[in-house]
Amino acid sequence: MISKCYQLGLELRHVSAFAVLGETLNFRESARRLGITQPALSMQIKLLEQRLGQKLFVRSTRRVVLTAAGRRMRRQAETLLRAGDDLVDSLRARRSSGPVGKLVIWYGTQAMFTVLPDLLRDLHIEAPGIEFELVDATTEQISKALKDDRADIGFLHPPIERRGLESRVLLRESFCLALPAGHPLARRRRALDFAALAEETILLHDRSDGPMLYDDIMGGFSKVGVTPRLGPRSCQPQNTLGLVAAGIGIGFVCASMRAMNLPGVTFRDFVGFDSQLSLAVARKAGDDAEPVAWFWNRIQKNHPEVV
Repeated sequence: MISKCYQLGLELRHVSAFAVLGETLNFRESARRLGITQPALSMQIKLLEQRLGQKLFVRSTRRVVLTAAGRRMRRQAETLLRAGDDLVDSLRARRSSGPVGKLVIWYGTQAMFTVLPDLLRDLHIEAPGIEFELVDATTEQISKALKDDRADIGFLHPPIERRGLESRVLLRESFCLALPAGHPLARRRRALDFAALAEETILLHDRSDGPMLYDDIMGGFSKVGVTPRLGPRSCQPQNTLGLVAAGIGIGFVCASMRAMNLPGVTFRDFVGFDSQLSLAVARKAGDDAEPVAWFWNRIQKNHPEVV
């Protein structure tokens, strides 16, 4: 609902100026209390009267007097200003009663398309005293940032070096194929396999960015006697989808990436490839800082560890 005050362009500062002048009945004293000049106060009162279509004060060279409308408004103005103060006090009390501090979260693409949005919403609503910063990075970068104390929480792909870190696996996802829309293979109804990709350009990450997945994919091609033609390297799945949309090649992405619904990209199921992409969350072992502890407890509550 849009209030009549808003429609008239009235603000609390106008009401506050009126209330102070209604109490002092003196423009000079009221301007001093409000921290503004007398001309500025006169303009605010004049604007208020114009918007309301009512005279609120009778002015003379000697005195300032409230009109009948002014006396009625003074009572209502005091109620409105008290309500505003109560609102601010209650919000400040809620903020001060919860956890406070800063939380630096490093994450990969899979996290943002699965568990992270719900956790951030809870953080924003239930712990407004925690200021959070987000950094998009690779697993290797996230792991290093946790050890270097540049990250408080990291969402990354196992395996994770246990020394100095505490982690838990949150989910495991299967892979699908991303193909350019209109590609002949995109029209097939049955699931695709490695043999079907013999003549295709494959978009793959560097082995250093994920050796286990890289070896699984290359091993799958090897089993069916195919040496894949590799296209441009792409370590981020959203970049892979961009290259697919451009018709550059075909890429392997985790199932959650279907949610992107990118124009020019079609997703198809894939068989003969049992690898899964696991998502884990990690923090520095023993980190019991208030923001970290609150967020970690929320993760444990919402996402039991996958074994």
